[in-house]
Amino acid sequence: MSSIRKDQLIGGGQVVLIELPNGHDEWHFNWSITLNFSDKTSKRYDWFGDVDYDRNTLTNPIQ
Repeated sequence: MSSIRKDQLIGGGQVVLIELPNGHDEWHFNWSITLNFSDKTSKRYDWFGDVDYDRNTLTNPIQ
């Protein structure tokens, strides 16, 4: 697997979370990712969201 440089990722991607609720479930939560780069820097992303039977996909940009 080849590495992706930080300048290729930041601003050029997105994170997609898909939840498949059963019935009329409703989920409220916070989620985050931390990206660690080979130059010893890191970048953390925090998001908030909710999904339910009508809306089961959250899409957030990596900026």
